[in-house]
Amino acid sequence: MAKIVSGQKVKFRCKSFLEDGSSLDDPEDNEPMELVAGKAKGNPFAVALSKAMIGMEAGQSKEIVLKPGEAFGKFDKSKVVTISKKNIESDVEIGSILEMPSKNGEMLEGEVKSIKGDKVVVDFNHALVDQKLILKLDIIR
Repeated sequence: MAKIVSGQKVKFRCKSFLEDGSSLDDPEDNEPMELVAGKAKGNPFAVALSKAMIGMEAGQSKEIVLKPGEAFGKFDKSKVVTISKKNIESDVEIGSILEMPSKNGEMLEGEVKSIKGDKVVVDFNHALVDQKLILKLDIIR
């Protein structure tokens, strides 16, 4: 079988796990994906997968480890903000997830961390920030 080279379109399956072994995948969604080997940009998952598949062959599997901060970013204290309750349309409690628009209109999700009087502290960092991620790559073709 031919080894995968950079620029080649590859069909594969991938499962993702946290360091404790818990799966991040929907068990109902195991459809094959396609990616161009060695050419992905931006998304850290796609970049890691596209690099790792170079040199592999159909039928092979590989485990890829993304270090804390590589998959979901590093904790950014500027993403923890205090919001007035009057700017929130629904009742909230600690642990609630709020969806709010950013300055550029993109919708962001944040977790309510504390409530003091009229002030609500919301953390807009990804829920899995600073987590190690393990990807299991299976090459189909």
